[in-house]
Amino acid sequence: MSIITRDSTEVVTLGKRDRLGIESRIIMLADVFIALIEVRPYRKGMSLREALDVIARQVAQGILDDFVFAMLKNLIDEGLDFSKVEKTKNPFFERAPIPYDKPSI
Repeated sequence: MSIITRDSTEVVTLGKRDRLGIESRIIMLADVFIALIEVRPYRKGMSLREALDVIARQVAQGILDDFVFAMLKNLIDEGLDFSKVEKTKNPFFERAPIPYDKPSI
């Protein structure tokens, strides 16, 4: 089973999840989580509760892993503190463009 997005790309869902290692499933969820809570140039970051709600919907759709999500929720419930994570600056957006040298053919 897979979901086709508006831009016609295929999203890996639970039907294909077993083909992905646990490391890949952790990174998928972590990437979404950080993207939601970080401040971006075009929007402010979400609260932990808002981010978890968004991720829960993606888990229900089979886009993100339910086991990894349960582990993240447990860590947060046990007091994992994100207040020390720098959420106001993202070096990716502040970096100067990397010069590109055309390869010689």
